[in-house]
Amino acid sequence: MPREDGKKLEELVAEIEEILARSGKNIEVNKRFYDDQGVQVAEFDIFITFSSDLGDHKWLIECRNRPSHGAAPGSWIEQLIGRKLVHQLDRVIAVSTTDFSPGAKHWAEKGSIELRTVKQAQMPESWLCNAVTFLNRTGTFNSCKVNLLNNELDQSFVKSIVENMPSNPDEITISFDNIDTRLLPRELFQNLCFDDKNAIYKDIAPGKSKSIHITCPPDIEITGLMFMEFGNFKVPLENIEFSGEARIEMNTVPFDKIEIYNYSKEQGFIGQRMTCLFETDQEKMKFQFYDVQVEEGRQIAIKADKELKN
Repeated sequence: MPREDGKKLEELVAEIEEILARSGKNIEVNKRFYDDQGVQVAEFDIFITFSSDLGDHKWLIECRNRPSHGAAPGSWIEQLIGRKLVHQLDRVIAVSTTDFSPGAKHWAEKGSIELRTVKQAQMPESWLCNAVTFLNRTGTFNSCKVNLLNNELDQSFVKSIVENMPSNPDEITISFDNIDTRLLPRELFQNLCFDDKNAIYKDIAPGKSKSIHITCPPDIEITGLMFMEFGNFKVPLENIEFSGEARIEMNTVPFDKIEIYNYSKEQGFIGQRMTCLFETDQEKMKFQFYDVQVEEGRQIAIKADKELKN
């Protein structure tokens, strides 16, 4: 089994167990144990510890993702029985993506090892959809006009600025006195678009766009003065006037993978993870929806990761 596949299974189970866990439970992934000489003697996939009125408790969850090897064998469960005795564990849970062999089920019953499965599915459990709709806000930079801070600047200096100013805005950077940030004009424009106080997208319906004009003065108390830099020039600005287009795109993205975490016997559903992959012009994003059965009903959690495109 590729180690990455095993790690993904451990991540799925650990995330769902985190949602299930009451406060006070400590969940560790890939917990290592060492002897007196500092030599590693064991590693637990998922180790759960907590205290109750009955004392201290230790649970172990071990995960197995070996599709090419078939059902989990009895020998694996025998090993877990040994771990349970050696480490004095209250509960040991075995999770397999390929179910369990008759021998594994026999030894699990003899050794009080709980069996669970993770299976991929075409549709989520108890959901009426197999896709997610995203509203993606975009801002397209067209042009900008810079207004110098001091209208009484020497005219020869102003003329020199005009003569040497690049025609390509990407050759200009915007900087500030009080913050260590340098932005291209289009990057500053994007930040302004996504600043809710500018209410850029307030009246735009999904699938529609509109022309926008934003004036950006510096926030003197926070950023200090704002400067335009190019070549050997660093020029203080009163403001920048941006022109561009704002748009809201509506994208329906199917689930890339649906994984369901079940008890092996009659108790059934524990939780599930639905993963969808979504790309914009600038980013790759992965959204994971966790749907878990808790005492109060079903609990939903969302995890999002993104990376910039090169």
